[in-house]
Amino acid sequence: MSGVPAFKLVEAGFSQPQVEALAEFMQTEAARRSDLLDVEHRLETAIGGVEHRLETAIGEVEHRLEARIGEVEHRLDARIDELGHRLDARIDELGHRLDARIIDVEHRLDAKIGDLKIEIAGVKAELLLVKWMMGFVLAFQVAIVAKLFVAH
Repeated sequence: MSGVPAFKLVEAGFSQPQVEALAEFMQTEAARRSDLLDVEHRLETAIGGVEHRLETAIGEVEHRLEARIGEVEHRLDARIDELGHRLDARIDELGHRLDARIIDVEHRLDAKIGDLKIEIAGVKAELLLVKWMMGFVLAFQVAIVAKLFVAH
């Protein structure tokens, strides 16, 4: 170590052997600006590599997640379709059962109406008979009354 900086160290109270030891240390062991710039460059390169790998890994994870989401959506769509078909089938089944019950009720009503028509026909026949009987009774009574007035 020669020149002005070494002279300042001697003036500051360092001995010549101390200054020489310090100079040797600085030349062999101490980091120089170029060493620090080299380390900085290597760190930036390493950080860039890590960032790139991280971005790649994130991209892969995003891709896998999107694929998985697509699979889940596909499965959900399939399940919804299946449930829709099952619901349609159940609605059809219930519709057929309801139609069958309606037809059964209509048949029973038709049978009841038929029975009532038969009963009404019977009542009409009896009523007609009663009318004829009343007519004969009335005719006999008129004849009896007429005979009573004509015979005296």
